[in-house]
Amino acid sequence: MRNSVTLSVGALTMACVLGGCWWAPPVEEAVVEVTTPVRILRDAAGNDPACKQVDAMLIRSQAQFDELASDQLGELYVDFASEMLVVVALGERPTSGYAVKITNISRSGRVLFVQGTTTRPNEGDITLSMLTYPYAAAVIALSDADRIEPEID
Repeated sequence: MRNSVTLSVGALTMACVLGGCWWAPPVEEAVVEVTTPVRILRDAAGNDPACKQVDAMLIRSQAQFDELASDQLGELYVDFASEMLVVVALGERPTSGYAVKITNISRSGRVLFVQGTTTRPNEGDITLSMLTYPYAAAVIALSDADRIEPEID
């Protein structure tokens, strides 16, 4: 039995070598995006009816900022000559107790990756029955970035 196993393995090896049996499964190359940290100059979070939709916004000009018509964000000074504003909005929520926080921003090419966390009321928490519009905003240095990829937990 031992000789037949050795002979079979030897014959298979020889057949592969002579017959060009060098197949290997294709290897997928991992694409690793190199990101650069972006410094958050100032930030704010709160509740603003101007943030009615779930959205991640990159505001690069005073005109864009004015279109948002936000009273709360107006308190966060942005010098659009050298800065821009990143806003993450959770949209309309049915009660108090919801919040969002931007924890980190990084960049790859012209894309900003915005990381953050959300909180929501736990079952049994006492909340106010009212519509809320949670948002978080961060002022960063002006750049040629033109797209946001939110990564909010």
